[in-house]
Amino acid sequence: MSARFEALGIPFERFPAIDAQKISDEDFAEFSKARPRIEILGKWTKGKMACFLSHQGARQLAAESPDAYTAIFEDDMVLSPFVGTVIKDSSWIPEDCDIVRLEAPMFRVLLSSRDSVSVGGRKLQKVMPNRFRHAWAAGAGGYIIRKEAARRFVDAPPEFHVYNDNYLFNCTASEVARQNSVHQIVPACCIQSRFHFDPGSDNYFNSEIEVGDNSDLYEPRHGRAMRLLKNYGRRLNLLKAFRKVKAFVHIACGYKMVPYSD
Repeated sequence: MSARFEALGIPFERFPAIDAQKISDEDFAEFSKARPRIEILGKWTKGKMACFLSHQGARQLAAESPDAYTAIFEDDMVLSPFVGTVIKDSSWIPEDCDIVRLEAPMFRVLLSSRDSVSVGGRKLQKVMPNRFRHAWAAGAGGYIIRKEAARRFVDAPPEFHVYNDNYLFNCTASEVARQNSVHQIVPACCIQSRFHFDPGSDNYFNSEIEVGDNSDLYEPRHGRAMRLLKNYGRRLNLLKAFRKVKAFVHIACGYKMVPYSD
């Protein structure tokens, strides 16, 4: 990651991430007890705990920084050269904006066409609060956060804590997310390498934060029904039909995918 920032001429500070595999069972039990299970999401895992605490540490730095804004990136991001443009100057950020998403979200999002400004040939559009659990600005691999907003996330009590990207952007799951105004760069200027793998290049980077075994999986409230649908519904193409209907509803309500562009 250091080489990528240096190539773009971006000054940076590396924040050491917490290693999920070094979290003791006792610490994990204490952490989970203070943050009750959120049924619509699932249960905490050590990987999600490590990711959350790593980002909380970075947000703590942002809250205490003399700078009005801080950019936070995960260690597995593919960066467009455009990142260098937006990082070097913050005058383009609207006064009412708490977080600017630089990353391409994994799900469809609802963007305001009225609150749109031009930034270096790209658009900066306001992300509207999501109404669907599976249509929100998922992903916290690259974002710019206002100092005051960082303080809100850091000071929120543990019972408000949920998985990191949900904590930041999912208004159906996070009390704190509903308190912030979020904008999205369109097209996005960074993306997680696992969603942008090019066999002919060396731009695939594994994150060092979360463990990648089955212990990191979780079963949401409707998990058993989805498991049955996956196991027995494939023969009848029910799963494919379900996903098509869900996508149709989201698109009909104005939700769109945000592409990544170099």
